[in-house]
Amino acid sequence: MPGPIYVLLWDRLRNWLNKAKSLCSTKDAKEFRLDTLEEEIRMLEQELPQPHQEIRFCHNDLQYGNIMIDEETRAITIIDYEYASFNTVAYDLANHFCEMAANYHTDTPHILDYSIYPGLVERRRFVHVYLSSAGNQPSESEVDQLVHDAEKYTLANHLFWGLWGIISAYVNKIDFNYTEYARQRFQQYWSRRPSLLQFRNHSKWEQCKWSCSISEKQCALFILESLYINIRLLYFIKLQYGNFTKYLHV
Repeated sequence: MPGPIYVLLWDRLRNWLNKAKSLCSTKDAKEFRLDTLEEEIRMLEQELPQPHQEIRFCHNDLQYGNIMIDEETRAITIIDYEYASFNTVAYDLANHFCEMAANYHTDTPHILDYSIYPGLVERRRFVHVYLSSAGNQPSESEVDQLVHDAEKYTLANHLFWGLWGIISAYVNKIDFNYTEYARQRFQQYWSRRPSLLQFRNHSKWEQCKWSCSISEKQCALFILESLYINIRLLYFIKLQYGNFTKYLHV
């Protein structure tokens, strides 16, 4: 494809964030923590792209409704390219995996079911077939790397469609609960962020609040229970091994 290869994802996220801020009520802006997202986008832009990642012209909306299969010839046609741009292949795969939690042909098409998100075996199989499509057998490390990268890019994907949902709630008249859809996307972002980014430098309290849709009191109880279990474990080790600090290396 002619023209410079430029990943549009990060600029689009910032533009959509500004648009969401301009449309949102104070209540919605607070609920969706829009004031924190500029820093989140900046952090993801630094964290996710890596030199080994392939950049290609990507669809960026590979949900099942955009993949047409001829029942006779089994030929595949991909439609609806309005979000297409140069992007990392890992992001396009991440989007496809996230869309597996959706069913847009129910009475509640905005409800996402992440219990059916593809497991590691299914994701590895999909990536292996994708990498094999060029005619070469990928190594195990190549498959593992792309699976790993795609899983991290789900964070950017959740922000992308979360912001899309917020904006759509204010500008679209289609019978679809965009706000609830956005809410689920952001819940996934904050719950998956700690494990995918190794908590970065955030406190245990922030990790708990992000990963649980529960009250602050429940979060506090969870942390206290964790501390109690750790203290009991240390006491047990001391009883078994005596002065175990000499085995520790700092």
